Amino acid sequence: MSIVKRTAELLGHPIRLCSQPGKGSMFSIVVPLVVDQRQPKKPARSPLQTGGNIFIIDDESTVLDALTGLVDVWGYRAYAGRNADETYAAWQADKTAKPSQADLVIVDYRLEGGMIGTQAARRLFDQFGYELPVTILTGDTSPEWLREASASGYMLLISRLIPPNCCRLSRSRYKTAFFQPLIRETALSYEK
Repeated sequence: MSIVKRTAELLGHPIRLCSQPGKGSMFSIVVPLVVDQRQPKKPARSPLQTGGNIFIIDDESTVLDALTGLVDVWGYRAYAGRNADETYAAWQADKTAKPSQADLVIVDYRLEGGMIGTQAARRLFDQFGYELPVTILTGDTSPEWLREASASGYMLLISRLIPPNCCRLSRSRYKTAFFQPLIRETALSYEK
């Protein structure tokens, strides 16, 4: 109590005591009301411009639902399917879809029928007629996979254990050399 009293005196705030024998005591510190003069924080903006198209390929319906919800919260249109064809068809079927280029493909590494994420992304690229940034979700961090991702030149690995905000990367960052050394270093550490 002596520490509280000393601190209150230093700050110029009186301490009040209300006590009833046999019932207990209540202490309060009186502080002046101050109007908040800080500027309101601007809402966090996604590094990607909102309103774009994100394509999701995963053979697990729970993952598709979760990612679609997350992408919607970020302000994007999500087009999801269990394979590249379903995902492309979902986009084609949406009459309100913007004809703009897609912003990102999010794909699971291991898909039904033995197809892997890089193959599914290629199939989607063939349907679009152009390539775009790809995020591969996986629990597999084997050296073989990391070498394959590194060799592809444009892929980014995100483990399923990484928080969702890590996926919110700008398209332009995929073109930098930031991720390739990260993937290579991880692959090398697994080889040791």
